[in-house]
Order: sequence, then C-alpha cells, then structure tokens
Amino acid sequence: MLNERAYNTLLSSLLPSDLVKHFDLVDVRICESNESPCPCECVNLYLEEKPCPPDGRKDALANGFYEESLVEDFPLRDRTVTLHIKRRRWKDAVGKSLSNKYQITANGTRFSVEFADFLKEYIR
Repeated sequence: MLNERAYNTLLSSLLPSDLVKHFDLVDVRICESNESPCPCECVNLYLEEKPCPPDGRKDALANGFYEESLVEDFPLRDRTVTLHIKRRRWKDAVGKSLSNKYQITANGTRFSVEFADFLKEYIR
C-alpha cells in the first residue's frame, strides 16, 4: 500500500501545484483504445475541489458542484491525460453564489497552463 507521503510526492510530481493544493484525487480510470475515440490509451484523473470556502468565509455554505471541466495535461507513458475537474459551488448567508478562482487552463485553451507553455515553447 502506498503511504501518504509517497502518494503526495507522486501527485505533486504529476499535477499542477494549484490542483494538488486545492483538489483531491478521487478516481483514476485508464481507457483502452476500444473505449475511446482516440487511437491510444488515455488516463482520466478525476479531481474534486476540497471543501474550503472562498476567502475563508465563515458564512459560506456548500451548494454542490459546477459541471465538470475537462483539461488536457502532459501525457504519461505514451497515454493522453485528461483531468476531470469538479469545482465546488458556495452560497453566502443572503444566497449570493460564490466560488474559488483558479488559473487551471491557459487562456483560450483546454490545456493546463504548464502544458500550454510547454507546447508554445516546443512549437518555436
């Protein structure tokens, strides 16, 4: 069994730092080529935002999750990687909707910031 320290070290090596800090890995699924439209195997990592209210607000109440976002990240061992990210919704005492803000994707893309930066540099 993987101990917690080894697990956290592995996650911080694989995922962007904001995701490791603010999200929990809740599932991992490997799809074979016959289950996917892509001709290769892919890794699907499912992440849910930790239950931390925006700006540490004490009046925020959990209100479910937003629709899952799909983000393409660095390949692993010749497998494409898709991050399935679920962010929490919150409401304050008067019912105003709140959420935490993260820079997970590069502007105008569905790529993680780090992966988009790598691709820009690679193309040059």
